[in-house]
Amino acid sequence: MPYILTFTKLVEIVDFRQYINDSCIGGDVVLDQLLPVLRGHYAAKLQSCQEDWGWCVWFKAGLVKLEIALFTEEPKHFHFKVLLTSYRPRWLLTDTIEDSTELELLRKLVVQVLTHWSVTALTVQQVNKTYLPI
Repeated sequence: MPYILTFTKLVEIVDFRQYINDSCIGGDVVLDQLLPVLRGHYAAKLQSCQEDWGWCVWFKAGLVKLEIALFTEEPKHFHFKVLLTSYRPRWLLTDTIEDSTELELLRKLVVQVLTHWSVTALTVQQVNKTYLPI
């Protein structure tokens, strides 16, 4: 099942005009910490972008599709929320959210990076397919 990680980290923002909205503020700085480690760990091509709700990264680990969705809950306090999700492809149907070993490895990797980066108030919670607490 997916995970929700929350944390606080004061980050330096050079130009606030680069963000689509407040949910995006600082997400690129967080991704700057995660992407080098993800690129080194996953051979698959990573795709990342800013959306109107925050930032996202997609990539594969074998047949499993992994997604990191990141947004700023409180831009003035730099409180971030990260959603980690794994998907299994289904023939001729949309991918389905499923628990996977790959997701567990991703969670450990992201927590390791965030801990090393010295974020504060880090919480990790497993949630159901609709991102509600289990």
